This record gives sequence, C-alpha cells and structure tokens, in this order.
Amino acid sequence: MKIKSIVLIIGVILMCLLGACYHSKNEAYDNATTQGEKYVKQANTEKAEASFEMALTTNKNDPRAKAYLNQVKEYNKAQELKKEKQYEKAQELVKGLPYKNEGLNNLEKAVNKLESSLSGLIKEEKSMINLYQDAKNESEKNNYKTANDKLEKLLKKNTSILADQKLIETAEKLLNKNKAALKQEADTTSNKLINNAQEAQAYIQKNMPQAGSLTYTSEEEGIYYFSAVSGLADWIITVDSDGNFTEEVVSEETSNDEEYAASESWSEAKILSGEADWITAVENHFATSGYFDDVEIDSYARRGDYVSIYGKNKATGIADGNEISFVNRMTGEISY
Repeated sequence: MKIKSIVLIIGVILMCLLGACYHSKNEAYDNATTQGEKYVKQANTEKAEASFEMALTTNKNDPRAKAYLNQVKEYNKAQELKKEKQYEKAQELVKGLPYKNEGLNNLEKAVNKLESSLSGLIKEEKSMINLYQDAKNESEKNNYKTANDKLEKLLKKNTSILADQKLIETAEKLLNKNKAALKQEADTTSNKLINNAQEAQAYIQKNMPQAGSLTYTSEEEGIYYFSAVSGLADWIITVDSDGNFTEEVVSEETSNDEEYAASESWSEAKILSGEADWITAVENHFATSGYFDDVEIDSYARRGDYVSIYGKNKATGIADGNEISFVNRMTGEISY
C-alpha cells in the first residue's frame, strides 16, 4: 500500500515538472516571436532575425516562426544587395514580401519603402548609362560640344550609385579628349583665311572680279564650289580655306560677230569681245532711256541665252532681289 502511494506521488511530481517545462518553452517562444515582430515594426530587421531564430530553438518545427524568419532574412539580403549596388537582384528578392498566406504584416511598410528606393536607383543608373552612351556616339560623329554637354550633365549627378565606377573614369577621359579636339578645331579655324561660303564668295569677288556672277553650289572638305558666268562661258570656280583658286570652263558659246553687230542694241558693244563690253552697253542703255530713273543696276545673272538684270533703289541703295529686266544675248533685245 505504501509502495503504490509512493509511485503515485512520483508520477504527480513528474507531470508537474513536465507541465512547467512545457509552459516555460511556450513562454520563451511567445516572447521571442513577439519581440521579433516588435523589431520589425521598428525597422530593426537584423534584431528581428535573431529573435525569430531564438523562437525556433524552442520550437524547431513551428511554421509561423519559420515563415517569419525567412521573410526577414530575404529582406535583409535585399538590403545587402542594395549596398552592393545590385539593385535589380534586390528588387526581384523583395517582390514576394511579405508572404501572401503567412505574411509578416509589420514588414509590408519597410518592403514598400525599399521597393520604391530600388526603382528610383535603377531608373537613375540607366539614365546615367544612356547619357554616357549618347555622349560617346556624338563624339564618334565629331560633335564634341554636344557630347561634352551630355558628359558634364552626367558628372554632375550622384555617380556614387553606379555599380560600374569605371564608367565615370571613362567619361572624364572622354570629356578631356573632346576638349582637346575642340581646342584644336578652334586653333585651326583661327588660322584659316576663309571659314565659310560667304567669306569664300566675297574673297573671289574681290580677287577675281573677272569671274562675273557667282552662285554658291557646295562645300566639301574645306573647298567651296561656285558656278560663275564670265563672258560667253560658264565656269566652275573653287576656293579653299587658304585662298587658293581653281577655274574650270564647263561650257562656252561661240557666235558670229556679224550677227551681233547687226543688232542695233549691241552694235557698239561687240559682245564677243567680253562681258565687260555688254555690261557697259546695258548700263548706257539704261542711263539714256530714262526708263528707270530711280533704279540703278546692281547685278547680273546669266540664264542660258538671257542675262537677268537686278537693280537697287538709288535713294536707299537697297537691292530688293527682284529682276527688273533681261537681255537676250543672241539678239541684244532688252525687255522690261
């Protein structure tokens, strides 16, 4: 009887001890989990991770503690990737946080903030890479000023966010290279006698008055091309930046002296003797006819068998660019 009582007492004691132990474990688990959630709410996810790990030591198979621990681990890993400037990998990692069915609600606010930050960093990084690439393309086209504008805009940005810091070093080198090219262009231009088509035309007219009427046609590698009318011939005249001329006859008309001499309007001029003579004849005709008392001849332009005559106002000296008359070079007839 005494033995049975002793066994019963021992059993009761063991049950009490086991119950106390179970209660103690549950209390430690609850405390660790609660503390972990509190740390998440405070955005201290590193301490939260430690708390959820502690919760699992008291209950290794608890699904809630496992889910919470995995979520803060993934979030913390995304933060590390952000520091390493691996923004897209970090973005992929946080896309599924918090878990749909086992969500750690307090983590959602932190995740949204991190996602927004990552999106901005990705966009800005791509913008800087594109700026450099655009600048490089402009440099390859010798558009150094446009390229440098883009490079300077790039270098004013917060370039520390770039994963590839070599890009900044390359951009700085390209900027300096372009500046040297621009300086060389400026030095070369300052040494040129002729820098554009207007200067080229003025230079020809000053140094080759016999060239007659000039029409600018094109420019190629610093050589300016003009078509010209002189006497009865059409010419191509070129001049380079150093003021060197070339002349080439592209067509020449011949005619019978008697045919021109038979024309009363041209009998004095003898047109075949050169352009200067028929210009003089036309000017004399205008001076004596009184047809345009307020207009004087400004310029001529050959148009096949005709010569167009342009005038300017005598009082103002302004040429309006309108044709005032033309001369038939075959007959000498002047039309208004």
